[in-house]
Amino acid sequence: MASRLAELLLGKDDPLAGVIQETGRVDYEALRQWAQESDVGRFVARLKGPVLAGAGLFRGEFAQANPPEDPLAGTRIFMPEAPGGAMTPMKLLERSIFPLLKRPGATQPDPASFTLGRHETNDWVLADPSISGVHARLRLSGGVWLLRDLQSTNGTSVNGRRLGGDPVELKEGDALKFGRFQFLFLGPSTLHAKLRGG
Repeated sequence: MASRLAELLLGKDDPLAGVIQETGRVDYEALRQWAQESDVGRFVARLKGPVLAGAGLFRGEFAQANPPEDPLAGTRIFMPEAPGGAMTPMKLLERSIFPLLKRPGATQPDPASFTLGRHETNDWVLADPSISGVHARLRLSGGVWLLRDLQSTNGTSVNGRRLGGDPVELKEGDALKFGRFQFLFLGPSTLHAKLRGG
């Protein structure tokens, strides 16, 4: 369900106002539908910056009753998720998209700094016990996005390397892991292409 927060942040008539939830997460199906209806220029202009896209959005399984012994012997049908799979809270977070948008009441009023954690005062709320209260921070500095772990219990990793106390520069497509959840750091044009099936 869309939030009053989104209308306050973006304006009532903004297409993203209908898809941002109180946790900072966007409704995947609504965003996918909007990507189908929008050209890449309009999509990029509204998102304005990168997103954290749950890695579960890009996992799936090959659906074929009797796959050949040689996996390269023929084309197999790929399904984004198992049919009939229940949407658990963990699966929901694995399939979440968090745009870089500030929300009222967040711990950091700085528009170039975003916190992620379990507490509701973060810009992005991941309500899971593997996530610390204030787990990590993303910050835009000199045109570069930096990620820093904030002494979280279960750690933060970039492309499989656990972070220490120093910030790490992020690049398009980096795999970020917070506790037990993995996200991809994507620019809006890449996200637009993926949401359109590209």
